[in-house]
Amino acid sequence: MVVDNGAEFWSKSLEDACLEVGINIVFNKVKKPWIKPVVERKFGELIQGIVGWVPGKTFSNVLGKEDYNPEKNAVMRFSVFVEELHR
Repeated sequence: MVVDNGAEFWSKSLEDACLEVGINIVFNKVKKPWIKPVVERKFGELIQGIVGWVPGKTFSNVLGKEDYNPEKNAVMRFSVFVEELHR
């Protein structure tokens, strides 16, 4: 798992949990921000592929939301999202 250097990633409990299930933690190099957009872009593509078309989504720009209510318009159960994410 590649993470940035945020304080939440420097915890013994995260390290122990990852060790227990065989996940290696790799920290992004300090002062090398040009590496992160590649990972974040891929994550964005993954999420858009799963829920980008689904009613109930939120918007990256608050102005695009206008009077849209994602809670009222949601149609995908969380369990379905998890299934799609794993697929």
